[in-house]
Parts: sequence; structure tokens; C-alpha cells
Amino acid sequence: MRKNSPHKKDTGKVMEGSAFLNDHLSKTFLGIGSEWNNLIINASPDFIYSYDTAGRFTSANHSLCRSMNMNADQIVGKTNREIGFPEAQCIEWEEMHAKVYQTVCCVDK
Repeated sequence: MRKNSPHKKDTGKVMEGSAFLNDHLSKTFLGIGSEWNNLIINASPDFIYSYDTAGRFTSANHSLCRSMNMNADQIVGKTNREIGFPEAQCIEWEEMHAKVYQTVCCVDK
């Protein structure tokens, strides 16, 4: 990776794509950092969350946490199954995620 690559922060650590995009777009187009994005995400009444490719939560907003009676530390790093979602729902979500990873397309239910 080039020294001046936009995928590196001042620390020199390579950022993941979504983290880079979030950070880069918010600073470039909005002139603000990810703290502002977190305020917006956590103010939303909708569930906003992300997974890694192993199906573990990487983030969960306040709305999701409240509905689950959990805090983000209890959700992040766990799968839907580990959190306690019904088995049938976990299987459906896993199949949908697998299709997205294989096709790199959105999945219609």
C-alpha cells in the first residue's frame, strides 16, 4: 500500500472498507467525523447494525440494544444464535447473508 493511501489513518493502520468509507465520506462531504454519524445512527428509531462475514455483529445502535434489553457490548462479537434469536430465523438470515456474499448483490425475500 502506498504511503499516502487514503485507506490509512495517521496511525498507519489499514482501515476496513466500511470504516474507511464512513470516515472518509463524513469528513470529505460533511466536514465532520464519525462521532456525528454515531449520534445520527443512535438517534434513529430503526435498528441499525452490521455483521462481519462470519455472521457476528460488529455494531448495534441504541434502538436495537433497547429492544433486546442488552447493551452493545453484549451484542457485538456474537451471532444471532448466541444472542437468542429463534433457530428458524437464524437459518433464514444465514442463507440470505450467504447469498449476498456469493453474488455480491442484494437479496429480495
